[in-house]
Amino acid sequence: MRLLTGIITMLIFSLSASAQNYGEISGQLKDLEEQFGIPQARMQLTQDGATVMELVTDNNGGFVFKPLNPGIYDISILAFGYDTAVYKSIEVSSGGFNFQVFEIIAGVELIETIIRPPLVDKHDITTEHKIDATDLKHRAFDGIAQAASQAPTVQQNERSGGLSIGGSREDATLYVVDGVRVIGSLYVPINAIYELNIITGGIPANYGDVTGGIVEITTKGYAGVY
Repeated sequence: MRLLTGIITMLIFSLSASAQNYGEISGQLKDLEEQFGIPQARMQLTQDGATVMELVTDNNGGFVFKPLNPGIYDISILAFGYDTAVYKSIEVSSGGFNFQVFEIIAGVELIETIIRPPLVDKHDITTEHKIDATDLKHRAFDGIAQAASQAPTVQQNERSGGLSIGGSREDATLYVVDGVRVIGSLYVPINAIYELNIITGGIPANYGDVTGGIVEITTKGYAGVY
């Protein structure tokens, strides 16, 4: 029995270690002028001229290519009513999460446009926006969602009050309070918050398969423990 348990443990550890070697490219495809997400666009991921993966963007223009081996990739984009675009030299590092916002322009003729976005810093792949207790107090936010909506690529739905990060659906946003995932309703008084951290890209591997973004909340009592 102990032998079997040991084998299972080693297998799980091996699979987990292997998964951490893969990276991903995610983001949103947007109209350059109107800034709305472009749905149902065909995106082709290639490496050294060979097709690696193909997908169609979701209703908000969102996309995720994964799992990917570390390396340099190109992405071709074909959307009805838009010029064809090719994004070159997109780097994926081991365990890295590369978040990109691609903007294409409407056109009549399908002319290939080559764009070379800057490479992501492989040593700092997480995109974060922090708001501390002082800012929360001075700016008098109505709640966490309104405060978090100040971060880039974060939108608050006026009717539901939910958050959409990087063009993803509201239910793709993960809330974490003092290191604990929160499922369902979330209520933390603004005056009880020590720091608000909004992660909009490069989701850390310990959070698993999160397709949107993360709102991390550290309360004042919890912050004082460390």
